[in-house]
Amino acid sequence: MTYAPTMKFHNLTNIPKILFLLAIILSGCASLSIYDKTYNLEGKISYVSSENSFIAKAIIKIENEMIHVEISDNFLQRNFLNAKSKIGGQWEVIGNQEEFDMNLLPSPEILYRLIIKECNKNSICRINQTYSNNNYEVKFILNAI
Repeated sequence: MTYAPTMKFHNLTNIPKILFLLAIILSGCASLSIYDKTYNLEGKISYVSSENSFIAKAIIKIENEMIHVEISDNFLQRNFLNAKSKIGGQWEVIGNQEEFDMNLLPSPEILYRLIIKECNKNSICRINQTYSNNNYEVKFILNAI
């Protein structure tokens, strides 16, 4: 006869209750926010209207319910726009805004939904989308970085 320690379960009726309590505690630690994903996209933005047109470099970052958009010139390396917004809010310009009409960008909510729609269904995120109204057309060509 050995005197090795053994694990004894005296009351087996409490085990399901303990496991249920453990499952509640562990699931309570998970984030319940729908905005918990991070996206980093880089590419081109093309603007065409009857008055002028341009193609610029675009960087879009989504993190912690914030959207950050940076639009700059490819050749001169000059920033046209540096803006941020909470999802569902309005664009807020960071620093100086040079020659860029904020109305050219879709609202933060529309931009967020576009990115979620295109990036959630594929493992590789690529966006080739046009946003237009009667006066102009803006085309986004973005890839995940």
